[in-house]
Amino acid sequence: MTLTLGIDIGATSIKGAAVTESGEVVGRDVQPTPSAGSSADIEDAIVACIAALRSSLPDVSSVGLAAAGWIGPDRRSVVFSANFPSWRQEPLLDRLEQRTGLAMVLENDANAAAWGEYRFGAGAAATSMAAITLGSGVGGALIVNGELVRGHQGAAGEIGHSVMITDGYPCACGRHGCMENYVSGRSINRRAAAILPGADVYELARAGDERALGCYLELGDYLGRGLANVAMLVNPQLVVISGGVSDAYDLFAEQAQRSMRSELGAYWAGLTPEFAAGTLAADAGPLGAADLARHQA
Repeated sequence: MTLTLGIDIGATSIKGAAVTESGEVVGRDVQPTPSAGSSADIEDAIVACIAALRSSLPDVSSVGLAAAGWIGPDRRSVVFSANFPSWRQEPLLDRLEQRTGLAMVLENDANAAAWGEYRFGAGAAATSMAAITLGSGVGGALIVNGELVRGHQGAAGEIGHSVMITDGYPCACGRHGCMENYVSGRSINRRAAAILPGADVYELARAGDERALGCYLELGDYLGRGLANVAMLVNPQLVVISGGVSDAYDLFAEQAQRSMRSELGAYWAGLTPEFAAGTLAADAGPLGAADLARHQA
Protein backbone atom coordinates (compact mmCIF):
# COMPACT_ATOMS: atom_id res chain seq x y z
CA MET A 1 0.00 0.00 0.00
CA THR A 2 1.57 3.24 -1.18
CA LEU A 3 0.80 6.24 1.01
CA THR A 4 0.98 9.97 0.53
CA LEU A 5 1.50 12.40 3.38
CA GLY A 6 -0.53 15.54 3.94
CA ILE A 7 1.05 18.25 6.10
CA ASP A 8 -1.07 21.24 7.21
CA ILE A 9 1.25 24.05 8.33
CA GLY A 10 -0.70 26.15 10.80
CA ALA A 11 0.19 29.13 12.95
CA THR A 12 0.22 27.06 16.16
CA SER A 13 0.73 23.47 14.99
CA ILE A 14 1.87 21.38 12.04
CA LYS A 15 -0.54 18.49 11.51
CA GLY A 16 0.52 15.49 9.45
CA ALA A 17 -1.44 12.52 8.15
CA ALA A 18 -0.53 9.43 6.15
CA VAL A 19 -3.37 8.83 3.69
CA THR A 20 -4.39 5.95 1.42
CA GLU A 21 -5.80 6.38 -2.07
CA SER A 22 -9.34 6.01 -0.69
CA GLY A 23 -8.80 8.78 1.88
CA GLU A 24 -8.24 6.60 4.93
CA VAL A 25 -5.88 8.13 7.51
CA VAL A 26 -3.49 5.42 8.74
CA GLY A 27 -1.03 7.58 10.66
CA ARG A 28 -0.89 11.00 12.32
CA ASP A 29 1.65 13.34 13.84
CA VAL A 30 1.51 16.84 15.29
CA GLN A 31 4.43 19.17 15.84
CA PRO A 32 4.28 22.60 17.50
CA THR A 33 4.89 25.45 15.11
CA PRO A 34 7.93 27.43 16.28
CA SER A 35 6.67 30.72 17.65
CA ALA A 36 8.19 33.63 15.73
CA GLY A 37 10.49 31.07 14.15
CA SER A 38 12.82 31.59 11.24
CA SER A 39 12.27 29.82 7.93
CA ALA A 40 14.82 27.21 9.02
CA ASP A 41 12.96 26.59 12.31
CA ILE A 42 9.68 26.02 10.48
CA GLU A 43 11.35 23.73 7.96
CA ASP A 44 12.86 21.71 10.81
CA ALA A 45 9.40 21.20 12.32
CA ILE A 46 7.96 20.11 8.97
CA VAL A 47 10.82 17.67 8.45
CA ALA A 48 10.30 16.30 11.98
CA CYS A 49 6.61 15.71 11.22
CA ILE A 50 7.44 13.88 7.99
CA ALA A 51 10.14 11.80 9.70
CA ALA A 52 7.78 10.78 12.50
CA LEU A 53 5.20 9.53 10.00
CA ARG A 54 7.78 7.70 7.89
CA SER A 55 9.33 5.97 10.90
CA SER A 56 6.40 3.56 11.13
CA LEU A 57 5.08 3.89 7.56
CA PRO A 58 8.08 3.82 5.25
CA ASP A 59 6.24 3.25 1.95
CA VAL A 60 5.55 6.93 1.20
CA SER A 61 5.49 8.15 -2.39
CA SER A 62 5.07 11.92 -2.03
CA VAL A 63 4.04 14.75 0.27
CA GLY A 64 1.44 17.48 -0.03
CA LEU A 65 1.99 20.67 1.98
CA ALA A 66 -0.88 23.01 2.84
CA ALA A 67 0.19 26.50 3.91
CA ALA A 68 -1.72 29.68 4.69
CA GLY A 69 -0.69 32.35 2.25
CA TRP A 70 -0.27 33.24 -1.35
CA ILE A 71 1.31 30.32 -3.19
CA GLY A 72 3.28 31.18 -6.32
CA PRO A 73 2.03 30.00 -9.72
CA ASP A 74 4.87 27.46 -9.84
CA ARG A 75 3.35 25.90 -6.68
CA ARG A 76 6.82 25.56 -5.21
CA SER A 77 7.19 28.83 -3.31
CA VAL A 78 5.26 30.98 -0.83
CA VAL A 79 4.99 34.54 -2.11
CA PHE A 80 3.56 35.88 1.15
CA SER A 81 2.17 34.50 4.40
CA ALA A 82 0.63 36.54 7.19
CA ASN A 83 1.29 33.67 9.60
CA PHE A 84 5.03 33.51 8.87
CA PRO A 85 6.69 36.90 8.31
CA SER A 86 9.92 35.17 7.27
CA TRP A 87 8.14 33.65 4.26
CA ARG A 88 8.52 36.17 1.46
CA GLN A 89 9.18 34.58 -1.94
CA GLU A 90 10.14 31.51 0.09
CA PRO A 91 11.36 28.58 -2.09
CA LEU A 92 9.92 26.08 0.35
CA LEU A 93 9.82 22.94 -1.77
CA ASP A 94 13.39 23.20 -3.07
CA ARG A 95 14.86 22.83 0.40
CA LEU A 96 12.33 20.35 1.78
CA GLU A 97 12.66 18.00 -1.19
CA GLN A 98 16.45 18.06 -0.79
CA ARG A 99 16.17 17.27 2.92
CA THR A 100 13.59 14.47 2.65
CA GLY A 101 14.26 12.97 -0.78
CA LEU A 102 10.50 13.00 -1.46
CA ALA A 103 8.56 14.67 -4.26
CA MET A 104 6.30 17.41 -2.90
CA VAL A 105 3.33 19.56 -3.84
CA LEU A 106 2.60 22.94 -2.23
CA GLU A 107 -0.95 24.28 -1.97
CA ASN A 108 -2.79 27.11 -0.26
CA ASP A 109 -4.43 25.78 2.90
CA ALA A 110 -7.96 26.81 1.90
CA ASN A 111 -7.52 25.12 -1.48
CA ALA A 112 -6.21 21.96 0.17
CA ALA A 113 -9.09 21.83 2.67
CA ALA A 114 -11.62 22.41 -0.11
CA TRP A 115 -10.07 19.60 -2.14
CA GLY A 116 -10.28 17.31 0.89
CA GLU A 117 -14.01 18.02 1.25
CA TYR A 118 -14.50 17.62 -2.50
CA ARG A 119 -12.78 14.25 -2.65
CA PHE A 120 -13.72 12.68 0.68
CA GLY A 121 -16.20 14.87 2.51
CA ALA A 122 -19.31 16.99 2.00
CA GLY A 123 -18.52 17.70 -1.67
CA ALA A 124 -17.87 14.13 -2.78
CA ALA A 125 -20.99 14.04 -4.99
CA ALA A 126 -20.45 17.48 -6.57
CA THR A 127 -18.87 18.38 -9.90
CA SER A 128 -18.31 22.06 -9.10
CA MET A 129 -18.01 23.50 -5.62
CA ALA A 130 -17.26 26.69 -3.74
CA ALA A 131 -15.78 26.31 -0.27
CA ILE A 132 -15.80 29.00 2.36
CA THR A 133 -14.12 28.75 5.75
CA LEU A 134 -15.64 30.96 8.44
CA GLY A 135 -13.21 31.42 11.30
CA SER A 136 -11.60 34.52 12.77
CA GLY A 137 -11.16 35.42 9.11
CA VAL A 138 -12.67 33.99 5.93
CA GLY A 139 -10.97 31.64 3.50
CA GLY A 140 -12.27 30.51 0.16
CA ALA A 141 -11.62 28.12 -2.70
CA LEU A 142 -13.23 27.21 -6.01
CA ILE A 143 -13.40 23.85 -7.77
CA VAL A 144 -14.90 23.88 -11.28
CA ASN A 145 -15.47 20.70 -13.27
CA GLY A 146 -13.10 18.77 -11.05
CA GLU A 147 -10.24 21.27 -11.12
CA LEU A 148 -9.02 23.71 -8.49
CA VAL A 149 -9.17 27.28 -9.77
CA ARG A 150 -5.86 28.90 -8.85
CA GLY A 151 -5.70 31.83 -11.26
CA HIS A 152 -2.86 33.41 -13.21
CA GLN A 153 -0.74 34.20 -10.13
CA GLY A 154 -2.11 31.57 -7.75
CA ALA A 155 -4.39 33.98 -5.87
CA ALA A 156 -7.86 32.92 -7.07
CA GLY A 157 -10.63 31.98 -4.65
CA GLU A 158 -10.14 34.78 -2.10
CA ILE A 159 -13.88 34.99 -1.49
CA GLY A 160 -13.39 36.63 1.90
CA HIS A 161 -11.71 39.64 0.30
CA SER A 162 -14.38 40.41 -2.24
CA VAL A 163 -15.80 43.82 -1.33
CA MET A 164 -19.38 43.80 -0.06
CA ILE A 165 -19.80 47.32 1.30
CA THR A 166 -18.27 50.37 -0.37
CA ASP A 167 -16.22 52.25 2.25
CA GLY A 168 -17.20 49.60 4.84
CA TYR A 169 -15.18 48.31 7.76
CA PRO A 170 -11.40 48.41 7.23
CA CYS A 171 -9.85 45.01 6.54
CA ALA A 172 -6.43 43.68 7.53
CA CYS A 173 -5.68 43.27 3.82
CA GLY A 174 -5.75 47.06 3.38
CA ARG A 175 -9.10 47.32 1.62
CA HIS A 176 -12.47 48.38 3.06
CA GLY A 177 -15.76 46.50 3.18
CA CYS A 178 -14.38 43.00 2.53
CA MET A 179 -16.77 40.11 3.06
CA GLU A 180 -14.48 38.84 5.83
CA ASN A 181 -15.54 41.74 8.02
CA TYR A 182 -19.22 40.76 7.85
CA VAL A 183 -19.30 36.94 8.01
CA SER A 184 -16.38 35.95 10.25
CA GLY A 185 -16.16 35.06 13.91
CA ARG A 186 -14.86 38.56 14.56
CA SER A 187 -17.98 40.05 12.96
CA ILE A 188 -20.24 37.96 15.22
CA ASN A 189 -18.29 39.16 18.25
CA ARG A 190 -18.54 42.77 17.11
CA ARG A 191 -22.32 42.59 16.74
CA ALA A 192 -22.76 40.73 20.01
CA ALA A 193 -20.63 43.25 21.92
CA ALA A 194 -23.03 46.01 20.89
CA ILE A 195 -26.21 44.28 22.12
CA LEU A 196 -25.07 41.46 24.44
CA PRO A 197 -21.85 42.69 26.08
CA GLY A 198 -19.98 39.95 27.91
CA ALA A 199 -22.41 37.20 26.89
CA ASP A 200 -21.69 33.93 25.07
CA VAL A 201 -23.66 34.68 21.92
CA TYR A 202 -23.44 31.11 20.63
CA GLU A 203 -24.87 29.57 23.80
CA LEU A 204 -27.60 32.21 23.97
CA ALA A 205 -28.52 31.55 20.34
CA ARG A 206 -28.72 27.81 21.05
CA ALA A 207 -31.02 28.63 23.96
CA GLY A 208 -33.31 30.59 21.63
CA ASP A 209 -32.41 34.17 22.59
CA GLU A 210 -33.78 36.31 19.76
CA ARG A 211 -31.03 38.92 20.01
CA ALA A 212 -28.31 36.28 19.74
CA LEU A 213 -30.14 34.51 16.92
CA GLY A 214 -30.33 37.85 15.16
CA CYS A 215 -26.54 38.03 15.07
CA TYR A 216 -26.41 34.74 13.15
CA LEU A 217 -29.29 35.68 10.87
CA GLU A 218 -27.47 38.89 9.99
CA LEU A 219 -24.33 36.88 9.24
CA GLY A 220 -26.42 34.58 7.01
CA ASP A 221 -27.84 37.58 5.20
CA TYR A 222 -24.40 38.98 4.41
CA LEU A 223 -23.08 35.54 3.51
CA GLY A 224 -25.82 34.89 1.00
CA ARG A 225 -25.43 38.31 -0.57
CA GLY A 226 -21.69 37.84 -0.93
CA LEU A 227 -21.97 34.33 -2.31
CA ALA A 228 -24.45 35.52 -4.94
CA ASN A 229 -21.44 36.99 -6.76
CA VAL A 230 -19.70 33.60 -6.59
CA ALA A 231 -22.81 31.96 -8.05
CA MET A 232 -22.73 34.40 -10.97
CA LEU A 233 -19.01 33.89 -11.60
CA VAL A 234 -18.58 30.12 -11.39
CA ASN A 235 -22.10 28.63 -11.00
CA PRO A 236 -21.16 26.03 -8.35
CA GLN A 237 -23.37 23.03 -7.71
CA LEU A 238 -22.57 23.18 -4.00
CA VAL A 239 -21.26 25.56 -1.34
CA VAL A 240 -19.44 23.84 1.52
CA ILE A 241 -19.13 25.90 4.72
CA SER A 242 -16.54 24.97 7.33
CA GLY A 243 -14.48 26.63 10.06
CA GLY A 244 -15.30 27.47 13.66
CA VAL A 245 -18.39 29.53 12.84
CA SER A 246 -19.87 26.53 11.00
CA ASP A 247 -20.69 25.06 14.43
CA ALA A 248 -23.72 27.36 14.11
CA TYR A 249 -24.40 26.28 10.50
CA ASP A 250 -28.05 25.43 11.19
CA LEU A 251 -28.61 28.91 12.62
CA PHE A 252 -27.61 30.83 9.49
CA ALA A 253 -27.48 28.55 6.42
CA GLU A 254 -31.16 28.77 5.51
CA GLN A 255 -31.02 32.57 5.80
CA ALA A 256 -27.94 32.59 3.58
CA GLN A 257 -29.75 30.67 0.85
CA ARG A 258 -32.77 32.97 1.09
CA SER A 259 -30.56 36.03 0.83
CA MET A 260 -28.68 34.57 -2.11
CA ARG A 261 -31.91 33.92 -4.02
CA SER A 262 -33.13 37.41 -3.22
CA GLU A 263 -29.85 39.00 -4.29
CA LEU A 264 -29.78 37.02 -7.55
CA GLY A 265 -33.30 38.11 -8.40
CA ALA A 266 -36.01 36.26 -10.29
CA TYR A 267 -34.01 35.87 -13.50
CA TRP A 268 -30.91 34.29 -11.86
CA ALA A 269 -32.41 32.66 -8.76
CA GLY A 270 -32.07 29.24 -10.39
CA LEU A 271 -28.31 29.56 -9.97
CA THR A 272 -28.65 29.20 -6.18
CA PRO A 273 -26.51 26.17 -5.22
CA GLU A 274 -27.09 23.67 -2.47
CA PHE A 275 -25.37 24.37 0.87
CA ALA A 276 -23.65 21.85 3.13
CA ALA A 277 -21.56 21.95 6.28
CA GLY A 278 -18.05 20.53 6.00
CA THR A 279 -17.62 17.05 7.45
CA LEU A 280 -13.84 16.62 7.77
CA ALA A 281 -12.99 19.36 10.30
CA ALA A 282 -9.22 19.50 10.95
CA ASP A 283 -8.58 16.52 8.65
CA ALA A 284 -9.69 18.42 5.54
CA GLY A 285 -6.32 20.15 4.95
CA PRO A 286 -4.06 17.08 5.38
CA LEU A 287 -6.42 14.86 3.37
CA GLY A 288 -6.66 17.38 0.55
CA ALA A 289 -2.92 18.03 0.46
CA ALA A 290 -2.13 14.30 0.43
CA ASP A 291 -4.59 13.64 -2.39
CA LEU A 292 -3.24 16.52 -4.48
CA ALA A 293 0.24 15.09 -4.06
CA ARG A 294 -0.99 11.66 -5.19
CA HIS A 295 -2.68 13.17 -8.24
CA GLN A 296 0.41 15.10 -9.28
CA ALA A 297 2.62 12.07 -8.76
